[in-house]
Amino acid sequence: MKWLRDGDLNTKFFHMLATMRISFKKLDMLVNEEAVEVKDQASMCEVANNYFKNLFVVRNTMQEPVHSLIQPSISTDDNEKLITPITKEELHEDIIHMHPDKSSEPGGFNPTFYQKIWNMCGEDIFVAITHWMNIGFFLRDILTEVTNLMELLKVYVEVSIQEINMTKSEVFFSHNISIPAQEDLAHIMGVCRVLGPRTY
Repeated sequence: MKWLRDGDLNTKFFHMLATMRISFKKLDMLVNEEAVEVKDQASMCEVANNYFKNLFVVRNTMQEPVHSLIQPSISTDDNEKLITPITKEELHEDIIHMHPDKSSEPGGFNPTFYQKIWNMCGEDIFVAITHWMNIGFFLRDILTEVTNLMELLKVYVEVSIQEINMTKSEVFFSHNISIPAQEDLAHIMGVCRVLGPRTY
């Protein structure tokens, strides 16, 4: 909100804050294991690398005596609630309480989309969500998800009696998907691929 209030223009104020932030975050020196200060980039990288290697290395220690001293912080009843499968009502309640313009999920839809179509497709959404939760990943099989999305849009067209003009529709992909895959998926959907989200 600070930038909205004070502006984010090419001003002395903005440059001063950016310069302060850069100088505050910059590392000029690190101390190695021998308590010697190192200042060149290669040595600093080596110190950081060695530190984290030593920090996360598995050591041959007796852990059982320590584990026996740790008291559970979650009761059995609470644990049962946490591992109980989600219900359709809980999912619907969560979707309703999400801010409509929160960041989109991997398919590119924000909560508004699901809030608006819940009455038509709530059962399908619930089945998909529980499936993804049970197998432990989300939208890994992209081609299947694209096919499901197109089927979902067909259902929407039939139920709402509104036509979706695919020639005017666009899709924006995450940078994690290769360009050839993006082009293939856009072709399958019959929409244009864009480099970033745009305003209508």
